[in-house]
Amino acid sequence: MLPIKKTLKHKGNKNPKYIFVVGGVMSGVGKGIASSSIGKLLQSRGLEVTSLKIDPYVNVDAGTMNPTEHGEVFVLDDGTECDQDMGNYERFLDRNLAGTNYMTTGSVYLSVIQRERNLGYKGKFVEAMPHVTDEITRRIKRAAEVTKSDISHRIAKFEREHNVCEVPLIGIKAR
Repeated sequence: MLPIKKTLKHKGNKNPKYIFVVGGVMSGVGKGIASSSIGKLLQSRGLEVTSLKIDPYVNVDAGTMNPTEHGEVFVLDDGTECDQDMGNYERFLDRNLAGTNYMTTGSVYLSVIQRERNLGYKGKFVEAMPHVTDEITRRIKRAAEVTKSDISHRIAKFEREHNVCEVPLIGIKAR
């Protein structure tokens, strides 16, 4: 077995690696903490790491969700109201994340509908395949890029690309 340094450590890699942490329909079983821990371990090996949270809710963000059902809302520096796992990601990775690191089904559909209303699809039929799936893919790739929100405390690392993007896909709560 090769050490991680030889297989994963590629500063400036233009092809980031993705780790998907999925958990079905169970909420509160530790997927967020596990994802944060994996990210911290990879970071300790010299890799650039970011996290992206994908919630399946049709809500545009977590701001209007009932906290007794969904949990407390965490607010990012850019004002995005999101899942409390985002706070764990920020603390574990010692970095500020932006709204590009959080998406819900509702925010994806809202973007697709807004693009359609602005004639971004040039009058074509807008469908789940490929338009919604393309939007999800675009958001995952965008979250893996270095963003200007890092620049205030990470100027030296600004121009390097991330090597790893954690994407915990969290399921809906069991009732």
